Amino acid sequence: MPQSLEETKSRLSAKYLGKCGVHGVGVVRDQEAVRFDIDEAGQNEAALGQLLEQARREAHPYKVITNRAGRSNTY
Repeated sequence: MPQSLEETKSRLSAKYLGKCGVHGVGVVRDQEAVRFDIDEAGQNEAALGQLLEQARREAHPYKVITNRAGRSNTY
């Protein structure tokens, strides 16, 4: 049985959060996608590209989209 979007997000979050600038993982239900929030400063683009490609394979049939922005300070 295929995993739900939420289950897929949880699995990818556990694996990729904190790697290559990924500082948040969420869902975008209307796009059936897992969203990776990526810190835009100082990332190794080649390593990030490989990470995203692997995440896209693992997320299938869902999409992986990115949101590149600096981290917001909420404290």
